[in-house]
This record gives sequence, C-alpha cells and structure tokens, in this order.
Amino acid sequence: MEYISITYEYILYEIYEWMKKWIQKTNAEQKT
Repeated sequence: MEYISITYEYILYEIYEWMKKWIQKTNAEQKT
C-alpha cells in the first residue's frame, strides 16, 4: 500500500512539473 501511494505522489509531481513547463511555454507564445 505504501508503494502505491508513493508512486501515486510521484506521478502527480511529474504531472505538476510538466504542467508548469507547458504553462510557461503557452505564456511565452501568447506574449509574442
């Protein structure tokens, strides 16, 4: 059970990091 929760948190973190990069990319495109 612990392993599953750790993996779940890791996946959420990866998605969060990916979303931040995607948002920055989108904002950069909108500025130009």
